[in-house]
Amino acid sequence: MATTKTDNSPEQEALAKRSYPPQLQLVTSSDVVIYPYMAAPLIIDDEDAIKTIEAAMKTSHKVVALFGRIPTENEEADPAPVSSLKEDDL
Repeated sequence: MATTKTDNSPEQEALAKRSYPPQLQLVTSSDVVIYPYMAAPLIIDDEDAIKTIEAAMKTSHKVVALFGRIPTENEEADPAPVSSLKEDDL
């Protein structure tokens, strides 16, 4: 019986080598859009978000889940802290 070789793209091979934790720290941003595999500087000024990122940096994976969020009319001047977010906000 012949074995078939599958041609994986470099992206597929890189993903196959990665491992992710079962739970990720969650950070939201309404200031910038980040696409997969994109590297960009982030300005994090929310104390809860800073604590979340610091907690992720203490793990072996050093990974956070970054989600975009549309601010409400009331939040545009003063955004809500990460700890006050609800599932409907994401």
